[in-house]
Amino acid sequence: MSVQAWFSNDDVDVDPGSSMTLQLTVQNLGETTKSFAIIPTGLCADWVRVERNSITVFDESLDSVDVVVTPPRLPSTTAGPTAIGLRVVPNGDPEGTVIAETTLDVQPFDDRRIVPLQPVIRTRHRANFEFMVENHGNGLASCRVRLVDPSDRVDGDFDPPAVGVQPGGASLVRLKA
Repeated sequence: MSVQAWFSNDDVDVDPGSSMTLQLTVQNLGETTKSFAIIPTGLCADWVRVERNSITVFDESLDSVDVVVTPPRLPSTTAGPTAIGLRVVPNGDPEGTVIAETTLDVQPFDDRRIVPLQPVIRTRHRANFEFMVENHGNGLASCRVRLVDPSDRVDGDFDPPAVGVQPGGASLVRLKA
């Protein structure tokens, strides 16, 4: 092996939708100057941007590269530990490729919405309404719904009174008022 590569930080917390800069150090262990291509790899490669994706390192020395990681603020961005990997490929020697990995702790975020649908049945003193409880966050949303009327003129019950909604999902709730 003629190259080593590592991240200077390990187990870093990152919020979806924000950017974080990590440092990747590449060390040339050979006795000649070599050029290296740095390529994001893995399931989260779309999140990673390398400031200099091609570097030249003198013999027995090292160089650092900034790596910008931006996990998207989407329900598909799973909260928790996530591996980020970069392949460091020596030009002219693809067998000498090494992979540098680090673990990011993607933080959870909440984005819950309740969307009213058209009333289903209306009578003189009663009405049934339907609502969609949507989860646009990246974790399971446990939602309890309840009617709050400061004037005490409307009373009703939700069916069901509580729902669990997966990230990116929705659940139907009815109100009998």
